[in-house]
Amino acid sequence: MLDILVYLLDNQYEEEIVHALKGKKYIYHRADALTDVIRICKEDFIDMLIIWPTDALSLEKLFTTLRKNNLDYLPVIAVVKKGQDLVPV
Repeated sequence: MLDILVYLLDNQYEEEIVHALKGKKYIYHRADALTDVIRICKEDFIDMLIIWPTDALSLEKLFTTLRKNNLDYLPVIAVVKKGQDLVPV
């Protein structure tokens, strides 16, 4: 089982995420704020973090917060809205 933390920035995608992970070998964790992301990462062994949906500013804040809390080893998947450009950070 893989522990996946989804940092959900828009609640309208909750159903889509649950459907995508349903029946798979994942344990789903959800965070709505950066403080929740850090708390969950420190309490559980998280294998992967998904930020959904994101933009460059939110992604940069996430990376900075992870780095400050010595959690920057976590693999991060950034999901962007269709047609949205994302500048590398």
